[in-house]
Amino acid sequence: MIGQGGYDGLAEVRRYLWQRAPLLGLLGISGLVLWWSFATRLPKVRQLQEESQLLVTRNRGAALLTVQQYEEESRRVQEGWQKARRELFETPQSLRGWMESVTEEALAMDLAVEFTPMDCVEATGALAGFVRFLPADMNLRLAPTAAPDKAFYPAMLKFLHRLLSGDKRIALDRLSVHGAGNGATEAQCQVTFWLESSPR
Repeated sequence: MIGQGGYDGLAEVRRYLWQRAPLLGLLGISGLVLWWSFATRLPKVRQLQEESQLLVTRNRGAALLTVQQYEEESRRVQEGWQKARRELFETPQSLRGWMESVTEEALAMDLAVEFTPMDCVEATGALAGFVRFLPADMNLRLAPTAAPDKAFYPAMLKFLHRLLSGDKRIALDRLSVHGAGNGATEAQCQVTFWLESSPR
């Protein structure tokens, strides 16, 4: 039993965990999104590899086709390959346009968002040659046009939920918030995007 004026360590631990529950939840959601990305897209990547191998095998028998038939078949396969890549992975151009649209959406939530992309990293293993990862720093703060009584923390949680539940392949790797609870004023995050691999 804690005497009057004593220090209740268990209560402090509970209060600390309760205050950090939203952040722990966001990190959990990010992990699920990353797992879902690998679970749903890795079979498609493997399918693309198998189709590429099939194309090589079929090309060995291309001598039996006329030049015109071979060119038409090659064009169709190439178009299918490019379409599959566009559906699976982002390009720097499409990602740039998406960042601009997200920045505009954030302003409607009274948030100012700034992305700072870093150097791309080529994937290894089964994804090698298909995927590269683009880490980016993301800064969040209240927009200058926000009302004086606007709370940053709820707006940040709403924005991050929208970001992680969208159709882009993105993972939240790190989140640091300045200030506690409704007194928070700014957050720094690191996110990772999936891009198509650089052309060889």
